[in-house]
Amino acid sequence: MRLLAVQPINTIIDNLQTTISREIGSREQLQQLSAVVSIQAFQAIGTRLAKIRRILNIQRYNLVFIGQVGAGKTTAICHLLNLVREVEVEKSLKSGKKVIIKKTQELLSTGAGKSTICEVVIRPAKFIC
Repeated sequence: MRLLAVQPINTIIDNLQTTISREIGSREQLQQLSAVVSIQAFQAIGTRLAKIRRILNIQRYNLVFIGQVGAGKTTAICHLLNLVREVEVEKSLKSGKKVIIKKTQELLSTGAGKSTICEVVIRPAKFIC
């Protein structure tokens, strides 16, 4: 099995912007309408890439989940941020037979409501390669 190297998003954006600049430069001397249109399209793509870079470089977001007690705000946070784990639970059937079932369990406490009236700070772990 071959592992693929994952490039940081800024490197990918840099490579794309370099390619776009090269393409624009190669078309600037042309007098054709198609060259002018393609230059404008490349410039628009470059502008979008710059905006994407700014958005992705934001290190901290403030999110607020508002809803009624027991609406599932904490559960939604857990599932959106992958703060869940699979657990095996033993369950008894009406026949008396016991079976093991897999259940998804949220890592933040949930329950009868009013249990997560606090600020929750989630920080990414540092990966060691």
